[in-house]
Amino acid sequence: MEDKEMFNNLCEIAKMISETFGYHCETVIHDCEHYENFIAAIYNGHVSGRKKGDCVYVTGDPVPEDAFANIDPGTNYMNCQVVTTGGKTIKSSTVYFKGENYHYGLGINFDISSYAGMRDALDKLISTSTELAEELHSRQSINQILNESISQVGVPVEEMGKHDRMRVIRMLHERNVFQMQKAVPYVAERLKISRFTVYNYLRELGFTAGS
Repeated sequence: MEDKEMFNNLCEIAKMISETFGYHCETVIHDCEHYENFIAAIYNGHVSGRKKGDCVYVTGDPVPEDAFANIDPGTNYMNCQVVTTGGKTIKSSTVYFKGENYHYGLGINFDISSYAGMRDALDKLISTSTELAEELHSRQSINQILNESISQVGVPVEEMGKHDRMRVIRMLHERNVFQMQKAVPYVAERLKISRFTVYNYLRELGFTAGS
């Protein structure tokens, strides 16, 4: 491919990328063979404050005359974070193309300064507490174990006496139910007794809630 054809192709690609990603996306064509024409084309140059013909990196530092003497086509830079002299945080990538009569770099510089603040805001917006999920999980587990224990006793809750309920309490304790979140009030509700009674039964059995 000839120099002019490659340059025109890269310009079309650079223009398409800048228009697709908009105001915060700068694209630039570096002419690595001709120092005086280092920035051969640039789109959305307001991102870095540069213009065609400048010999300045996106950071604002001057480009040395021999900067690209030893760069091979495989030497590319992807998703590098840089800060401009104006304090903008830029996500920068550059790919190089080298032929017999050309050596170009296609750069993309995306201003992510405003997005960093948006990320913090989004993190706060979507942050959640696990308390409800933990409680629902505990209730589902307790409910299953409680149903199995009542079934083993073989007496409907409405007809249970103290001995039957204590048998259920013992089974629940053996399966570590009382270490689960809000187990005592849920068990008390299901067995139709007070929380105080649940604690009394545990004490009579030689247990304590959570042990």
